[in-house]
Amino acid sequence: MKRQVFNSVFLIVCFIFCILNYYVDASFENFDIAGRVVGLGNAWTSISDDATGLTFNPSGVSFIEGKSIVFSYTKPYLGLGDLNNGYIGVGFPIKEFLSCGVYLNIFGEDIYSERILGFVIGFKQLILEKQYLSIGVSVKNMSKGVSSNADVEANPFFSAKREVSGLGFDVGILYRILDVGSFGISVLNVNQPNISFVDEDKVLMKIKVGVSYYIMKELLTALDFNYFDSNYTINLGGEYKILKTGLVARIGGEIGSLDYKRVNCGIGYEFEPKGMGLILNIDYGFKFPLGFIENYGTHIVSLSLKEAVKKVVEEEVK
Repeated sequence: MKRQVFNSVFLIVCFIFCILNYYVDASFENFDIAGRVVGLGNAWTSISDDATGLTFNPSGVSFIEGKSIVFSYTKPYLGLGDLNNGYIGVGFPIKEFLSCGVYLNIFGEDIYSERILGFVIGFKQLILEKQYLSIGVSVKNMSKGVSSNADVEANPFFSAKREVSGLGFDVGILYRILDVGSFGISVLNVNQPNISFVDEDKVLMKIKVGVSYYIMKELLTALDFNYFDSNYTINLGGEYKILKTGLVARIGGEIGSLDYKRVNCGIGYEFEPKGMGLILNIDYGFKFPLGFIENYGTHIVSLSLKEAVKKVVEEEVK
């Protein structure tokens, strides 16, 4: 009995959650996937230089040097239901100017879940000294479903289907001047797939434009503009690497139409275990919604591993 009551309450909470956040967190929209990204205010379109960028801008995969893998866990809107989000992404170069990646994102709870399995490929070309232009595309299988129980079976909304899926496509372009900054554009869900239990529920197409700039070697700033369904958000962030400590401090913010306001912050630690030829990053990000239902914000932790390519090359030369 208690389980049935909990299931009913959870379905109601999920419905309210989706309605109140339709313009930013509707189905398959805007998952928080990494501590570094959230700490930077989700201003990531022009950076996207590791396996965390596969969902933001597919062209960024071509800037991955060596193999890169990211694991992350997100607790969205702590205190508002038992929502969870998990992400794993892998990126690796095929040739000097060609790279690809795969990722899996799972959002939801026992009763309701959304899953995205994506494949990304990107190509970059040197156009001037230290200046690269990259293009990328992504195809992804997007599915959502509800588990079977008495409450779900009694709900006419799920009488026809309990799991639906469809294919989505993303495209992106990225211009980068090494050690200076980048400019990127991506269009997500170009085909706006209809993934619906009943009638029509198209995934929103989103246009993202971003720019990032190194004010100094240790200080990176980034700005994104997102447009979707006649609404917009502006994302701004910065990160500072504290010299010789491996620590990174981040701060950011998000504002937009429909009174959308978020404040972000985060911290990270980077180190190279001796003899492993790897660079490890541990990151924590926090995002707090202003003027929203009472909750304790979104918390995210992530672990990324990538090959220390430059170091390996230097050792081989020696």
